[in-house]
Amino acid sequence: MVFDTTLEFAYFRGEIVPFSDANISIGTHALHYGTG
Repeated sequence: MVFDTTLEFAYFRGEIVPFSDANISIGTHALHYGTG
């Protein structure tokens, strides 16, 4: 059995957007410290 886990949409900045458009900065606190 094969599952396709590719996400099509994401909730980003208060909107539902295509997953490829949901980008965060490399300097995001949660990315560095695991918060959020």
